[in-house]
Amino acid sequence: MKIQAVKSIDENGKMETVDPTKKNQNQFMRVDKSGDFFSNFFSNFFSQLKNPTNFTFFKVPAPVAAEKAQG
Repeated sequence: MKIQAVKSIDENGKMETVDPTKKNQNQFMRVDKSGDFFSNFFSNFFSQLKNPTNFTFFKVPAPVAAEKAQG
């Protein structure tokens, strides 16, 4: 089993994954545990503003989240 990060989900529900490498690190949200919501939000916002990546937000109902994650 290989650790992957979800980049996007297509119209059929299939997840597109990428390796969690330094090359792909700007595609993932960074969270500072000691920071508050606003500092984390703006840190990620400005990171994407300076070096944008193509990503999509998606919503999965909690009862089916585990099933969708397993494919």
